[in-house]
Amino acid sequence: MHPQKNKQGFILIPLLFINLFAFGQNKINGSVTDANGNGLEKAILQIKGTAISMITDAMGRYTLSSETNFPWTVVVNYAGYMAYEFSVSREGLYNFSLTDYISLGGVTIVGTRGKPRTDVNRPVPVDILSAKELQNTGQIELGQQLQFASPSYNSAKYGINGSLVYADYATLRGLGPDQLLVLINGKRRHQFSIPHIGFSVARGMVVTDMNTIPALAIERSEILRDGAASQYGSDAIAGIVNLRLKETVGQGMAKTQIGTTNKGDGTNFLVGLNY
Repeated sequence: MHPQKNKQGFILIPLLFINLFAFGQNKINGSVTDANGNGLEKAILQIKGTAISMITDAMGRYTLSSETNFPWTVVVNYAGYMAYEFSVSREGLYNFSLTDYISLGGVTIVGTRGKPRTDVNRPVPVDILSAKELQNTGQIELGQQLQFASPSYNSAKYGINGSLVYADYATLRGLGPDQLLVLINGKRRHQFSIPHIGFSVARGMVVTDMNTIPALAIERSEILRDGAASQYGSDAIAGIVNLRLKETVGQGMAKTQIGTTNKGDGTNFLVGLNY
């Protein structure tokens, strides 16, 4: 190729673009398995000293690439296993298994994917608690069972004189005890006959005593966590607790329960029979 002159006398030289440096990607692949040969999904592989990492697929396979020159030190992490390190000096196939478990001192559960107890198909939230859920709380009184099973329901024991000795006043959603309507099989439950005059949340109120209802007769509890004053009146501003009784015929159940604290006080017991 010869240089050429243009009309102004300058020499035109064709430019040749040459790729002098070709930077390639160093790459390894393989799989991560457990002691039984099962692929470990979402195991994390990272090149030590760098931010380059990747996650295995559903079969435990991976492909790790980087412009970093060999040798590499690859660290593998997977929940429940001790971290594993291996050296890589060249490209290739690297299969290995994790066998060293981590001994867990304790397990803390911060969530669950169990069957929800709140009926979300209704326009308002309703907690449906079965008799088994109530009994599993370990409490002997219905008011305490509902408190330990439903976060919106509160039935505190004040331990003072007055009418609170005979009845534990319950609240729903932090509103007044006389604004909670209690139904049994959809019908109103009569209220307590003594107004409380002590210093508590129920001062001057006449409410329903939940503990006069035998817990062993309950089939399930339905707690409406929303106001229903337009249907039932002002005593349903906080919500409604509807108790469904057992409808079985020819079947009985007996239950005994006793408990105390490790200090030897606070003893309580339950003897119940339902037929």
